[in-house]
Amino acid sequence: MNERKALKARLELLESGLRTKKYTQAEVDLCKEAYQKLCNEGVKPDIKQVVPVPTSSVPTKTYGQNDVLQLDENAKQVINQLRTQQQQFDAQKSELSNSLRNYPTHVNCKPVVEQILALREQWKNVGDKIRYVIEHGKLPEEKIADLPDGWADKLPKSKYELDRAIGNLKINLKKWSDKLKANKTLVKQQEYAVKIREGEMKLEIMLKLFKSL
Repeated sequence: MNERKALKARLELLESGLRTKKYTQAEVDLCKEAYQKLCNEGVKPDIKQVVPVPTSSVPTKTYGQNDVLQLDENAKQVINQLRTQQQQFDAQKSELSNSLRNYPTHVNCKPVVEQILALREQWKNVGDKIRYVIEHGKLPEEKIADLPDGWADKLPKSKYELDRAIGNLKINLKKWSDKLKANKTLVKQQEYAVKIREGEMKLEIMLKLFKSL
């Protein structure tokens, strides 16, 4: 009961601070979610076995278990792996949300809120992949993100420091390559393949800079 009162007090503080822009709507929503969860502890939720989908202003088609059963075994395996990832993100998000009740009302919880929002976004991205697999029978092709603006400008200008950075990247590339070979899950294999391609792109730039010094 004391936890509930403390969390309610924090929620009221956040709501009042929202009007003065001291706190964000995201902080209020997450605190409200934690408070409602605490109030509903012990109440069994009505859960339908459908593929979780992110909230969107555009109606999104949902898929049930029958849609999954019609897929081949490889696609089913991928969906199970993706669902496991979602469960892991959800567990981390719940743990952080529950931790909000332990913060005194005067403490800024923005770093925790940012972690929760990042996990929520990752959960949504996995949901998008699940729907893609159901529709197409395979994972979507992962695009290699462009290197951040100014990334090369931040590289060491000292040959010694740059050589050390190149050595570290080569170690990571070897590590990712070993994990790619050892990993049995298609989802993780794809993730490591992307890491390797991005790492090789960085290595090429670093080696060119090294030769120019």
